[in-house]
Amino acid sequence: MKRSAFIHMGLTKTGTTSIQSCFYGSRRTLLRNGTLYPGFARNHSTAVATAFLESPHALLMNVVAGKDNPQAGRAASAHWMRKFQQALATPGWQRLLLSGEGLCDLPPPRMAALRDRLGECCATVTAVICLRHPLRWRISQTQQMLKLGSTIEAEIRRLSRPGHYQRMVEKIEAVFERGNVRILIFEELQAHPQGLVAGFIDTLGLRPGFPATLRAPDRNASMSLTASLVLDRLNREVPMFVGGRMNPHRSLHVERVLRRIPGPKFQLDAGQVACFRQAVEADRDWARARFGREVWQDLPASAPATVTPPRHLGPLLAMGRLAGRLVP
Repeated sequence: MKRSAFIHMGLTKTGTTSIQSCFYGSRRTLLRNGTLYPGFARNHSTAVATAFLESPHALLMNVVAGKDNPQAGRAASAHWMRKFQQALATPGWQRLLLSGEGLCDLPPPRMAALRDRLGECCATVTAVICLRHPLRWRISQTQQMLKLGSTIEAEIRRLSRPGHYQRMVEKIEAVFERGNVRILIFEELQAHPQGLVAGFIDTLGLRPGFPATLRAPDRNASMSLTASLVLDRLNREVPMFVGGRMNPHRSLHVERVLRRIPGPKFQLDAGQVACFRQAVEADRDWARARFGREVWQDLPASAPATVTPPRHLGPLLAMGRLAGRLVP
């Protein structure tokens, strides 16, 4: 039987943690049935990107880990390439699954290098990308990037540029060719009777070899609006990165403390959401043309006119500053 490979490349905030948790937790059962999900990481983003990037020391997660110089980057790259090669040498598999939402950000030449390496042992290599309603994705992604040192203002500027989905898909298709790229819709996977992970598996035709009962997947802990506003302010006052390196006065994991702060669900105000309108419509228009149907309906206006910081933001910010220094 010819071998095949599937590379789940993102996007972020489309159930990737749930999918990866299921695959990782079931990896021994999967391997007994001919499917390899490499166990060197639950999320393959950092490991695979580090192995294939030409300047791995510039990768955000390597900067956070202190591997922010060329020598450390080369050492990390060699380490993960060994792990990658060892995984491919695992006996008994016919189908390989990789999952890392950061892999869609690889430059095309490095994405092609990953494709070619897998092509050495697999007859087919399929890239998988999952897309979500472009407005909901932008709001969720804005909060996600706060955890990595960005600010709400910076993310609104970055994500307001039209054509994001089209550029992403066209880049991937230029590397893998259109016939080898599967585009999934997050909301359609969620509607599966057995949940999002089962929807992902069945849509791709991967069910044979998976256990009948899937393990309950992990979910990303979501910060409240209050906690997010504290982190936004902290990122502006005490930047996470200085001169391309981790700020010694900050910790990546300050959100471990902040996520305990109760409050309403994270949202953007009406003015901030309006900044996304042109970009959202461009993504919806592209999806309509690509699939020949209305993929995402227009969302009803639900954003508040303003999002008012809580009166107790000052004490919470002081706690955030302290947590940023103390949390390892």
